[in-house]
Amino acid sequence: FVLLPYFIYQYYHDPQPMQLHWKSVQWYMDFQKTKLTDEGLIHEYYVGEWCPPMKDSILEDKQSAFARDISNQLATSCFYYLECMVCAKMAGLLKDTERLADFEARMQALKDAINRKFFNSEKGAYQPICQGNNIFPLFLGIVPQGYEEKVAEALVWCIKEKDDCHISTGSHMTRFLFETLSMIGETDLGLRILRQKTYPGFGYMLENGATALWERWEKNFGFMTSHDHPMTGGFGVWFFKVLGGMAIGIDSDPNRLLLCPVVSKTLQWVNCRRNFRNGEVTCNWYRRGEELHFDVEIPWNTQAKLLLPVSRWADTEVVVNAKKLCEIDLPHKRDENTLALSCHAGYYHIVLKEKNT
Repeated sequence: FVLLPYFIYQYYHDPQPMQLHWKSVQWYMDFQKTKLTDEGLIHEYYVGEWCPPMKDSILEDKQSAFARDISNQLATSCFYYLECMVCAKMAGLLKDTERLADFEARMQALKDAINRKFFNSEKGAYQPICQGNNIFPLFLGIVPQGYEEKVAEALVWCIKEKDDCHISTGSHMTRFLFETLSMIGETDLGLRILRQKTYPGFGYMLENGATALWERWEKNFGFMTSHDHPMTGGFGVWFFKVLGGMAIGIDSDPNRLLLCPVVSKTLQWVNCRRNFRNGEVTCNWYRRGEELHFDVEIPWNTQAKLLLPVSRWADTEVVVNAKKLCEIDLPHKRDENTLALSCHAGYYHIVLKEKNT
């Protein structure tokens, strides 16, 4: 209810859902505020993470859907922070300066309260130290300044050393796991997790005959055993936003998209298409020998800012539609890591090619 009006605006630049529901959203958020404890957090008895692997659950009669190590209070308080962040964005768009200040103040208070209770500065991690407790603070950007790298290292340690590159999260934190890994430069670690064929994980489901996502990471357990249950399917967002580079857009201009594909070291190709308000957008990439190719198609009445990763192609020449970039009138800017192209509607075949090859 809180998130959808803003997401609709992001996708379609239609402000009506925000305008129609803004008063009701405020009522709900004010109700949420009454549920805060004296510490400034959502109370711990509300359910947080849901359905992690049974090995990471609180076992009740040998079965449970409640996380053992992932804090209910940390998860729910972070979700409340996310709601406040989205409300602050909506308040800004709707020119509601009073509510903008209110939600920004709530965000700061929540950030302080979360870090005060759960962040251990000596260990540089949120406790108990596990995947689920360190994902959301990184994703939301609430890690204390200067500790971001340490928390990222703690998350990677949990994945590699504690969980042997397997899932240990449930339906909520799995949604943010893969995007968070890309934010800290660990996209290939996310792909490694997806490829695991042993329990627990998506590859394990495939190895055991799954044709749709299961409700639980376990194949059969006597309860909650739906084999067509997409609640852990949030990684699909990551496919589009990161591997395909389909960012939602640039708020200031409804007809301008941001395309920023992340090129994995362990993938050979990605094909990505998605419908936006003006039509279908395509952003594909593939390797051919020492070349990296991009096929991008932008619909009518639309402009796109295309960000291509060039850090591993430092000595390259760029070819666009069979012509060198330096020979055509296509606005661009390049730094050490990124090539930014300003593209209007049309088709672009872009090649990053090493010189003298």
